[in-house]
Amino acid sequence: VSIDAGTVFLMSQDAHIKFGFGGAVGTIEMNGTPTQPILYCGVTDTPGTYGNIDFGASLTRDSYLRNVRFEDGGDANGPGNPSTNGPDSALRFAADNDFELTNVVVRYGQGIGINASSFEPTSSGLTSSETSGRPLHLRTANAVTNLPNGFYTGNGEDLIEVATVQNDADDITFADAGIPYLQVVGRVNFARENHTVTFDAGVEYRFSSDAFMVVGFGNSIGTLSVNGESGNPVVFTSGAATPAPGDWDGLQLGPRVQTGSIITHSEFRFGGKAPDGDCREGDANLSFAGVNDTNVSVSNVVFTASAGFGVCVRDGRQTINGDMDAAAGLR
Repeated sequence: VSIDAGTVFLMSQDAHIKFGFGGAVGTIEMNGTPTQPILYCGVTDTPGTYGNIDFGASLTRDSYLRNVRFEDGGDANGPGNPSTNGPDSALRFAADNDFELTNVVVRYGQGIGINASSFEPTSSGLTSSETSGRPLHLRTANAVTNLPNGFYTGNGEDLIEVATVQNDADDITFADAGIPYLQVVGRVNFARENHTVTFDAGVEYRFSSDAFMVVGFGNSIGTLSVNGESGNPVVFTSGAATPAPGDWDGLQLGPRVQTGSIITHSEFRFGGKAPDGDCREGDANLSFAGVNDTNVSVSNVVFTASAGFGVCVRDGRQTINGDMDAAAGLR
């Protein structure tokens, strides 16, 4: 399917378009230009006039979207499938498409702007703005790592939702996208199958209520690299509107975390529920179980407002170079 520059699609109430579903392999070519973009918009200028524009698994990687605008979409009553592909959104990539997006704009949407499982690494100029909810919902390591540089502010909540990425057998990198990430699932097991999870300087990673993150437990062999910088730390904190100690459980490192892991110039806030004493879920902002400091280097780390311990170490030895306030102790 080829769509020429300047084409306008007027979408009626509750309308929905799917490309690449049903098993029939095909290619979509959207050939907008900067002066003549392709436009999908509602018959009225009302957010949520129509449902999703959906891109499925049957599209080839030769597909591309260039200079395309999607406006007024994201009807929550549309025919989306939230249980399989995440929440309803104006624009949704329902499978690992990995095709080019260049200067794609989503605006005036209802709910989530873009719901994605993947991005082609050379994609650029992505915008999700002026939606009633959040700009992005990312479901895989690919989508997080290859999130294009773009404009993601001016929404109801400027947060990037992170969900279900623990099932990926890929490295994952959280870059500073200019707005915080929010983990919307309770438990994320990063760095499976000997991969690396990286947090770049300036990243703020928030946790929904009772959520936690683990690296190096069970069959998950992985490396953690938290690379804050002086004056530009990585921050792990609560996703609550009014943060309080114990809002989230903590970051937990297990015996299979790999040598070379690092946590530096980082801050841990409002985690660690009241401790039960065994350094497991909810004991501390940061906990180590069967980990030695030959595996993980920890330096220039600040722990504040923990309901339990700031740091908990069990069945191992860990050197900590950092600061704790009166509400964040050490076990």
